[in-house]
Amino acid sequence: MKFRKELEPNIEKSEQLFPKVLDLLSKFDEAFDDFNVKKMDDIIDQINLLIDKEIDKEDIYEYWGYTSAEDLAFGLTLTVPRHAFPITEEELSEIKNRIQILLDADENMEKSISTFLFEKEVSVARVLIEDYYDLIINHNNTTRPDNIIYL
Repeated sequence: MKFRKELEPNIEKSEQLFPKVLDLLSKFDEAFDDFNVKKMDDIIDQINLLIDKEIDKEDIYEYWGYTSAEDLAFGLTLTVPRHAFPITEEELSEIKNRIQILLDADENMEKSISTFLFEKEVSVARVLIEDYYDLIINHNNTTRPDNIIYL
């Protein structure tokens, strides 16, 4: 199936932003170690300007427990294409197929997606699944159970 261009992850843009975001995350870590809240806030503002998202300190604190700074930097640079919604059932099916392929990805596949990111020790397949494709699926999911309280 031919995927609409606006639904494709913009790997080129991510590769361009990655070093800047990774450097800012490093500076954030230093500011955190120094208990410099103002500097942390300034760094968050700089990251938000680069990635066109609204993250906060909590979003960065969370990564320390589950992923690397490299994976976080790549994930932050991936922008979910909100202007492409709604997506068709065929597109949703294609996304699920891509997730399955990425779940089975080996080093060669990850290198074929982005040699640059692979060499920076980014878990390219995992980040694409969790920070891009899963978000598209969740954004497109309009059916929510009635018995769950969303906070």
